[in-house]
Amino acid sequence: MRIRPLRNILALAVIVAASCLPAVAVAEPPALVGKWQLTLPTLGDQAVLILAIDEQQGVLEGRIVDAQDFVADRNVAAVKHTGDALHVELLNKAAKETFTGTVPKEEGDRPIVGTFTFRGGLYPAQLARTEDDKVEVPFGPSVVGTKIQRAVRGIVDPQKRLASLREVVQENAGSPRLITAYGEMLRAAAAAELTADEVQPILDEWLANAQPYGASWVAQTQVFIAAALAKNENYKDLRYSVAHAAATSLPADLNTELRATVFRALIDAATAAGKPDAAAGATAELARLDAILDGEYLENMPPFAVKVFGGRTDTSQNRVVLLELFTGAECPPCVAVDVAFDALLETYKPTELIGLQYHLHIPNSDPLANADAIARSQYYALGGTPSTYFNGAQPTQGGGFMAESEEKYNEFVGIVNKALEGKRDAEIDLKVKRDGKTITIDAAAKVVAAPTAVTASAPPASAAADGNNGKPAAAADGTEKSEKEDDKEPPKSPQYRLRLALVEEAVRYAGGNKLRFHHHVVRAMPGGVEGKELVDGRGATQVTIDLDELRDGLEKYLKEFADSREFPRALPPIENKELSVVALVQDDTGKRVLDAVLVRVPEKP
Repeated sequence: MRIRPLRNILALAVIVAASCLPAVAVAEPPALVGKWQLTLPTLGDQAVLILAIDEQQGVLEGRIVDAQDFVADRNVAAVKHTGDALHVELLNKAAKETFTGTVPKEEGDRPIVGTFTFRGGLYPAQLARTEDDKVEVPFGPSVVGTKIQRAVRGIVDPQKRLASLREVVQENAGSPRLITAYGEMLRAAAAAELTADEVQPILDEWLANAQPYGASWVAQTQVFIAAALAKNENYKDLRYSVAHAAATSLPADLNTELRATVFRALIDAATAAGKPDAAAGATAELARLDAILDGEYLENMPPFAVKVFGGRTDTSQNRVVLLELFTGAECPPCVAVDVAFDALLETYKPTELIGLQYHLHIPNSDPLANADAIARSQYYALGGTPSTYFNGAQPTQGGGFMAESEEKYNEFVGIVNKALEGKRDAEIDLKVKRDGKTITIDAAAKVVAAPTAVTASAPPASAAADGNNGKPAAAADGTEKSEKEDDKEPPKSPQYRLRLALVEEAVRYAGGNKLRFHHHVVRAMPGGVEGKELVDGRGATQVTIDLDELRDGLEKYLKEFADSREFPRALPPIENKELSVVALVQDDTGKRVLDAVLVRVPEKP
């Protein structure tokens, strides 16, 4: 367990803030009193929530009147009005989200425009006065977004795509939703081989469109522009100019994460433009910012209290639970499960629970993925991420965002505690040696439980979730369906296999889901995903791993994959540090895992 005194202090501060609704005195608070609807135009036209602002003795207070389901758990922590700036802080169980906008100097019904931090991202936003008490549901795509899709649908010629998009931009001037249109225009400009001078007016217009939403949104827009210009080698100098301008004009109050994103864009742009000195300076600054972000992340993760398992009351029970998580660093709905997974590694010892994390290219390319991880996902025939398997069974499904991570953790604890009841169904002898860059694995296994035949019509590994506990399906009247003996398929004999996994303790990579560290990442399955067949319930295998060859193989896989599907950000180095080997015995007939063992790889020979 990590000791987090600062985190405890921050947690107390959050509780006090949420209960007292702190705020600051303002010169003219009544100007903001009333109901306001918050909209995020790049997500949809409907209000995300309705906020009521009141004033008590010169102090502003806020409360949420109504909200869309995906923000229904927020509370107003603070309303601050300083000068012409308005800050509204919202809290949920896992994070703080802030609206920051500029209050118009003129009286009237003009909206307050600015930005809103939402689930780790920055969005253009506006607060507009309203008399409504309810948000419009369902929440759907914006009208402008639909027009942009129609403008490019079926149009192949880049010049015609540009003309069609130009019409949409002119018809909807000023809409922040036009970021998609401008991005499409730059792609079309590259295909049409427009010069940098011909592209510059598009950039100027895009940045002018961002200006009303504040300096933070301008910086974010410059990052978008730099990424769009990267599609064409002829725009490398223009790309560097945009990224350099962003890095040299950052607002003082810009959050650290967006600041790091800007310098990451500058590194890529400077490298492409052949400016090594600029790239080196940006790299040094990014390292400083990443160190700050890493510290904050580790201090606050997981965002809930972790309870260490107290041990089994029956000391004769020694069953180990193998938790296999299929996830993606670009998968926002995987966050709740990923965080719960990390918390479980703090809750249980490796003799109680072993975690394996396989990364997949879902929904976008993931540099932590590999061919073995993909093959393992195909073994389970999973339908998407996140997917979790406890000893080969899938008693629960679904993911969620950071706010749902504690709920997932508690659900998983219940599953693990139940699964720990019992004894191992197999015995594994695992030895791991290291000589420099060479790892030698010797594993032997035998099944100790009586073999159990499985019929072809048996429920799948996830049957525990159907509420029927594997019994025959019930008819409409509640009676069990009868089955003729002749209709039953003959039982299938167990097919036991011994499998190995090479696991890296922690890989640092800040993907699209904003998680900065990923734990127990499966780098390979030595000896093959199929594993070693156990004959008469017994078998052994020896595998040698050359770490240099392993790294080269992973890099080759990622390079070949990138030829067909680009990676959204720079790839992390493959360091293969703090490695462990996991051996497991599994019955391929029903996917049940009988036992698993973890042994750490020595750091030095």
